Amino acid sequence: NVLTGGPPASPASRGAAALVSDPRVDVASFTGSGRGGAAVLASSAPHVRPTSLELGGKGAIVVRADADVETAADHAVLGILQCAGQVCSATSRLLAHADVYDAVLDRIRAKMAAVVVGAPLDPATTMGPLVSVAQR
Repeated sequence: NVLTGGPPASPASRGAAALVSDPRVDVASFTGSGRGGAAVLASSAPHVRPTSLELGGKGAIVVRADADVETAADHAVLGILQCAGQVCSATSRLLAHADVYDAVLDRIRAKMAAVVVGAPLDPATTMGPLVSVAQR
């Protein structure tokens, strides 16, 4: 079962809390804030059930010295722009070996310069709307 939540006092969060604290639940998995993860873990602990937490995160792409620079840049750009960057698994860090660092950054810069932010149904758009002008 998947149950989405909301602010801590919302009906959805109360439903999620009831589900996670139910002894009939075999496994709990949570993606969200540290505060929410602490609540899920506290609810799971008395039942000693497997619990997986994905809390915030700063997903990294690691680029080794022997990596294909073009492919690495493609994955780095896709990882941060997918869903307009508004996804918890966005790859917001790049760890590149010194031997390929400049080349990877040059390719990422070129790809980012070509991004067109706009209306999702516009064929020219390569990334959907952002929350504010500052996000551009």
